[in-house]
Amino acid sequence: MQFLFWSYLLILLVHSELFSTEISCYNFMHLRIARILKDAKKSTFTKNVVLYTFFSAVQKCIPFLLLILLAHFFSREEIGYLTLYQTIYLIALPIFTLNGDTSTSINYYKLPRYEFKKYLTNVIFYTFIYFVSICLVIIPFLNFLSRSLKFPRVWLIVVILSTFPRL
Repeated sequence: MQFLFWSYLLILLVHSELFSTEISCYNFMHLRIARILKDAKKSTFTKNVVLYTFFSAVQKCIPFLLLILLAHFFSREEIGYLTLYQTIYLIALPIFTLNGDTSTSINYYKLPRYEFKKYLTNVIFYTFIYFVSICLVIIPFLNFLSRSLKFPRVWLIVVILSTFPRL
């Protein structure tokens, strides 16, 4: 790796005006990095990466900032129920929806329009059938789940019903 760097530097020095002036390796690298940053500022890819990173960071910070507000208004027990609700929701979401929302967003760009319409219809149909069948299996066990998770039965029903609109 160092050999490639030094040979590249030597070729640049021989074939440029820099050969006549004394320039250190630090200055050369500084100029090279400045040029790369200047080109990166013009790139739409770089702008998209920066925007995505910024909004992802904001999305991750919002729950943390809301927790401070929630801690002021709710008791520890209520915050525990909220955390338990979120955990059960995140576990139940892929089970109930079969990740149809993710596959739909991926295949939106991959499939032609007419194939995507068929695909979307199938995803909605099979997700609905699967959701109903899972509900029929889980509903008889709600009391058992409520006792073992120490979580109110009503909120378990809310978790089940809130996973379906995700599609």
